[in-house]
Amino acid sequence: MAYVACTCCRQSLHVQSQLKRLNKSPLKSIKSPDGDIIDCIHIYDRPAFDHPLLKNNKIQKRPALHPKITFGMRNVSVKPITQLWQLNGECLAETILIRRTRKRDILRAGSIQAFGKKKYLTFPLSNTTKTIPGQNLKEYAIAYRASGRKYYGAKASLSIWNPRVEQRNEFSVSQIWVYNQLYGDNNTRLFIYWTSDRYVSTGCYNLLCKGFIQENKEIVLGGTLTQVSVHNGVQHDLKVYIFQDPMVGNWWLQYGDKMLGYWPSSLFTYLNESATSIVNRQEGGQHTTTEMGSGRFPIEGLGNAAYFKHIQYLDQEQKLKDARSLHTVITRPTCYDLRIRYGGEMKTHFYHGGPGRNPDCP
Repeated sequence: MAYVACTCCRQSLHVQSQLKRLNKSPLKSIKSPDGDIIDCIHIYDRPAFDHPLLKNNKIQKRPALHPKITFGMRNVSVKPITQLWQLNGECLAETILIRRTRKRDILRAGSIQAFGKKKYLTFPLSNTTKTIPGQNLKEYAIAYRASGRKYYGAKASLSIWNPRVEQRNEFSVSQIWVYNQLYGDNNTRLFIYWTSDRYVSTGCYNLLCKGFIQENKEIVLGGTLTQVSVHNGVQHDLKVYIFQDPMVGNWWLQYGDKMLGYWPSSLFTYLNESATSIVNRQEGGQHTTTEMGSGRFPIEGLGNAAYFKHIQYLDQEQKLKDARSLHTVITRPTCYDLRIRYGGEMKTHFYHGGPGRNPDCP
């Protein structure tokens, strides 16, 4: 019995040590209506500075050069996307925002080592590779542009929905690719993830490890979004652009017209894929009713199905070009599907989603 108590004591000490490492001393804290605590951290206390490769890294305030971009605005809200915490305050100048990590967040991951990380994962991008090794509980619908050339950025508008999730250990994701339930709720959140070796030993969500250098003090990574799309109503979307600064080599993340920050080039060399994915768990041979996107199939189109639109890539001449000749990989189209379209106001775009379990997807 003494041994068990001692083991629990050591675990508690490890958790407290992890929390101390992750949570920097804030200049101000804001309690979000959803229960999150947002800490305003001085820019010189950014977690990225703990990385040995970034100790003497010269910080960029803005990219030295990036192409001018536009996003179509018709049929979507023109108001900027807001996050729930913003209802209760704002951060100070010379600070960035970090969602505070709490003990329950670490314990939910199953182990201290697993917190904030994904397991090894390889998305299949050919007709000969149709499964994810060791990940048979994942289902996904992917649109991608074939490799074989160099890409320097990717841009798209992602529609925002709040899909139904049946079980606590499931979640639904839409993402640009250039996932362990992290938050313990069903809120729609904006997050990032980076890795340089396909999740083997590098990378993490948001700012949970050293890597991403945040420059923006208005958006918190991992924060709940307040506006989601409504069936046959107003459609809200995220306008996301990831690009490489050709003068310095860093990879910048732009959200609408706001620069959120960048991944230093010393972490990795390139990002080149665009995708939307779903993580879904099946038990007892029966599919769950966890939804992808809006929970509607692509055939229902604008106003009902989730979309990626204005999909473009940045070429070596620093010109944005409409993505063409996209390919798809879909695990179970009767559960979740994806349809690509070209031209029109939405330019290159695709609808994706589905309800999960239904008469054709038992």
